[in-house]
Amino acid sequence: MDRSIIFQPLEPQAFKGPGELAPIAKGPYAVARSTPLPPPTLLTGALATYMAMQRGIDVGRVRGMTWLEGQRMLLKLEANAKVKGPYAIGPHRIAVQLGRSLVWLDELEALTISMHRQLTSKEGFLSSWSQVMKAETPLLKVEVPRQVRVGIALRTRLEGSKVTRKGMIYQRDYLDYLTVSLSIAIDVCGFPDAIEVVDGGIVALSERRLSRLKLGQAELSTWVTRELEEWRGAYEDTLLYVASPVALTTSPQAKETLLNQVETLLGIKDVMVIGRLSAAPIGYSLAINSWKPVYAILEPGSAILAQGASEIGLLKKAFEEGLGEDELRSMGWGTIIPIPIPHQPKQISGFKIERDPDKLGGKPVIRGTRIPVQQIVNELKAGVSLEQIVEEYNLSREEVIDAEKYWRRWRGLT
Repeated sequence: MDRSIIFQPLEPQAFKGPGELAPIAKGPYAVARSTPLPPPTLLTGALATYMAMQRGIDVGRVRGMTWLEGQRMLLKLEANAKVKGPYAIGPHRIAVQLGRSLVWLDELEALTISMHRQLTSKEGFLSSWSQVMKAETPLLKVEVPRQVRVGIALRTRLEGSKVTRKGMIYQRDYLDYLTVSLSIAIDVCGFPDAIEVVDGGIVALSERRLSRLKLGQAELSTWVTRELEEWRGAYEDTLLYVASPVALTTSPQAKETLLNQVETLLGIKDVMVIGRLSAAPIGYSLAINSWKPVYAILEPGSAILAQGASEIGLLKKAFEEGLGEDELRSMGWGTIIPIPIPHQPKQISGFKIERDPDKLGGKPVIRGTRIPVQQIVNELKAGVSLEQIVEEYNLSREEVIDAEKYWRRWRGLT
């Protein structure tokens, strides 16, 4: 992927998932809870509107087009344009959606590797992963404060007067990303016009709540490439984590279609889905009081265990292509993150660093110890001197310097 487009919330945000309506359409005393991340096409739609304003394009030109065709036209996308995400990005970390929560991706990877090491059978691993999905494991969760507000739906809103709908009192909760220094991002390629003009712009997301646009490096794509390469030769199986909803044509064969897609992409037959398909329309137009099309949806936090999937080129392609309907996955729906499941340790070439599935779930550590690289880097960033770290952790100067160099390379800073 070329770059990431980052949405920095300027105020608390509220997002609706597939099939969810505004409170006015849900009935009296409704509670509308925000999903932790928006659908990908909410972000591309906001970008399309911003691009139309920047280029002076009459949005009326999209009449007669499908909503996806309209977005692609306004964004002036190249034929090979792709979106990956959305995901949340904090200080040096990536978070992804798991049910109604966000979880740190590195912690999710470590938990996946640890569970696979501890559970000898495929069935045991699948059962444990199902429990992770249901419990939304507290150790992984990114705590984003929620603000609950009460509203009254209006029947008419004329100049100088407002008439409420009888009994239409509802609650709406908002996510306060600002207090935890989180932003929302998508990785994109084939977006040359957008990349030219988005940096520093302001867009309105759901309920016209504002975010500032920034350009960044393609964080999620970088993470995927690094993990696949660093574990090269040390893994045979891969977990494909569903980061954004997979949308499939609704039919009794939807699950079979999904499995066939994975088998075709990876050239394997041993594939199992951990998660449940449900039917939901993607989007709703209050203006015309109509649903958009109904799809079979595999929710974020689901996973696909692909045994025998270790060919890096194919796994990268699976990440780039995604799963589900073609027109939707090119716009970010069906983003899957390949998480290698290693069976042996790996020494990191050029560094005194190793990754061992039996040590902290495969997190990078100082070679021959259980001291995480990230812990050393955190100490340095907090102002602890190199000499203090050497003494406290019983390390050599070279090991501490190596930890920082490795981290900087991973962050793309050198």
